[in-house]
Amino acid sequence: LLTFFTYVPDWVSLYGTNSTNVTIACNVSGWIETPQCSAASYWDRTILGQAHLGSWMSMRLSDCSTCSPGACSLPSNAPNWCTAYMYDPEGLLASVPTILSTMLGIHFGRVLK
Repeated sequence: LLTFFTYVPDWVSLYGTNSTNVTIACNVSGWIETPQCSAASYWDRTILGQAHLGSWMSMRLSDCSTCSPGACSLPSNAPNWCTAYMYDPEGLLASVPTILSTMLGIHFGRVLK
């Protein structure tokens, strides 16, 4: 639910190669096409801060790499968000279901015991 109901406003990239002080236009809810406006990247930037994040996975997208899914050079028409520090692939939004399923497994393990 957090993925589809989180409103992601425009944001300014403070870190990254060729992406410092670049405004990334979002103003959407439920965007899952590319990482710059996703709910996961919004929560990672908001809670962890941009300095903790990276651009390693976005550099492998077809928009950002000349040899996708590899991380090669940027194409000439690459979007400005390709090298911005915007999300952590193992970030907070991905950790919530993991923690909940672990707690559920522990509970059922105790019930079955």
